[in-house]
Amino acid sequence: MHLIQFDPVDGTILGLNSFFLLNEISDWYSVSKEAYDFILEHNGEYVVDVQSVGLNEDINKYTAATEEIKKKTDLLPEGVSIDSSRGIMTEIKFLEEKKSKYAEILENGQAEDIPAETVFTESDETKLKEKQELYAEIVEINKAIESLPVVVDTSRLTMPMPSLREVINSKINKNTAYCHMLIENGIDYSFSDGVERHFTFKEEDQLNYAETEKMAESGLREVLIRGAEETEYFTVSATEFLGLYRELVRNKYYQLYYLREYNKYINSMTDINDIQRLQYEIILPEPYRSRLDEQMKKMGFGSDE
Repeated sequence: MHLIQFDPVDGTILGLNSFFLLNEISDWYSVSKEAYDFILEHNGEYVVDVQSVGLNEDINKYTAATEEIKKKTDLLPEGVSIDSSRGIMTEIKFLEEKKSKYAEILENGQAEDIPAETVFTESDETKLKEKQELYAEIVEINKAIESLPVVVDTSRLTMPMPSLREVINSKINKNTAYCHMLIENGIDYSFSDGVERHFTFKEEDQLNYAETEKMAESGLREVLIRGAEETEYFTVSATEFLGLYRELVRNKYYQLYYLREYNKYINSMTDINDIQRLQYEIILPEPYRSRLDEQMKKMGFGSDE
C-alpha cells in the first residue's frame, strides 16, 4: 500500500512512501485524483470504489482477509512475529544438518564413538517438525498479506480546498519561474544582413554582453558575436551590437516589471477559481498596465504591449 503526499493547490505528487499496515477498514487513506490515478496505474488490478458501492462483496472479502490474517498472527507463539522467518529458517537448517550428519555416522557404524551433543535425539526431531510447521505458517501469513487488495476510500479522493493565500502563493511561485525562463530564453534579432538569429540572455550571456558593451562604448568599432544556435562567431559593428544589447536588456526589465505588476494584480484578487484560470502574459488590467508602461518609459524603453 502507499501513502502519497501532494500539492494542496494543483495535486502535484510531492512524494511516494511505501509502507505496510495490517489495518482495519477505519484506516482507509485519502489521496488526490492524480495520486489515485497513480495507484491505478501501478497497483491497478484491485481498487474498490467505496463511495459508489458501499460495503459490497469486495469490501467484505477484504475485511474477511484481514481478519483471517489477524487470527493466524495471534496464534503465533509468544515472541514470534511475521518477521521471524529468517531466524526460524536458521534453526531449521541447523537441525537438518545435525540430522544428516548423525544419519551418516550411524551408516558408518561410528555411533559409539561420538559426543552426546552430536546425537540427533527424538527431542530434536520434534523440535525440527515444530519449527518447519511454524515457518510454513509464517510464509502463509506473509503470502496472504502480499495478496491483500488495495482499498481506497474514493469518497475522500477530492483534494481539500486550498486557501486563498495558498492559491496566490502557488501562482506567484510559478509566475516567477516563468518570468526568469522568458528572460533567459532571450529574443530573436536581425542585424543589417537581414538574417534573423536567436540570442539567449542567461547569466553567462549577461556578463559577456555587459563586458562587450563596455568595449563598444569605449570606441571599439566592431565586435565578435554569435547566435545561440551558431558555432562560428561573426563580426558586427559596435552600433549594431548595442542595438541587440538594448533589446535584450529591455526584454529583461519588461519581464521583471510585468511580473511585479502581475503579482500585485493576483494579490488583489479574492476568487480562487479566477486566480487559477489566469495565464502568464495576459494584457494587464488598469491600473497595473499603466504602471508597467510608466516604469518602462522611465527606463527609456517602450512597453511590449
